[in-house]
Amino acid sequence: MFSRFDESLVSLLILLGSAGMLAGALFFQLVMGLHPCVLCVYQRIPYLIVIVLASIAYILFAKDLNKIGLFLLTLCALALFADAGIAGFHVGVENKWWEGTTECGQNLPQNATLEELRRAIMEAPIVRCTDIAWQMFGISMAGFNMMIAFAMGVFTSMSVVHFIKK
Repeated sequence: MFSRFDESLVSLLILLGSAGMLAGALFFQLVMGLHPCVLCVYQRIPYLIVIVLASIAYILFAKDLNKIGLFLLTLCALALFADAGIAGFHVGVENKWWEGTTECGQNLPQNATLEELRRAIMEAPIVRCTDIAWQMFGISMAGFNMMIAFAMGVFTSMSVVHFIKK
């Protein structure tokens, strides 16, 4: 019923999904001019991790190294759930259910001279984690990211469980 192609396909799908999410974030930043806050940037890191791990898993499945590939897919699922958690935290900050991190609202360099701080303040856009730059149907980008990352994590987890059982 299922073959090694299916395991490769799962790794390819989460690789492409993660790349698509990063491309979307960069589109909003570079084309639409919506600068990310620190929590937005943190949400990109798990996608980068998934891209690397899923790429390696894809290669391993092609070489018939399935156990290592499945382990990497499991790590991908964990990274996606971590991303959903970061995004969920960001949604809470946006809705003022709790405070953000100490970096929220400040984009200033650490250990900088007074002149460097002045220049950074004058040149950098101030992006607070509580500001919702874009939303659709009352859901912010962090909210959409939370749902998508969680769904990708569930898909990856269910796929791994299926492949282990076969």
